[in-house]
Amino acid sequence: MAKKKSKKKSKKKEGEEEKTLTCPQCGNNNGSSFQLWEDVIASRDVFGFNKKGVLEISGSSSPGDDSENDRLVCMSCMKDFPIPDDIEVEYV
Repeated sequence: MAKKKSKKKSKKKEGEEEKTLTCPQCGNNNGSSFQLWEDVIASRDVFGFNKKGVLEISGSSSPGDDSENDRLVCMSCMKDFPIPDDIEVEYV
């Protein structure tokens, strides 16, 4: 299930209710005590062995952000759960 990923910052509209994130396992609602976990497959170039016998692999490639298993982890109880459908995700 893909979540909307936006590069723009959302502005709160006047009269709009402020959202809170609550762990369904323990009830924690301290927004700063959650992490996003995702499964990412990264592709890196393999250059072969150098003169010292060390296998050289590119470190310049970075993983994408199109994970299909994004989930939130409550740092209070360490349980993970899907991002609620009514929460818009923004990478800033």
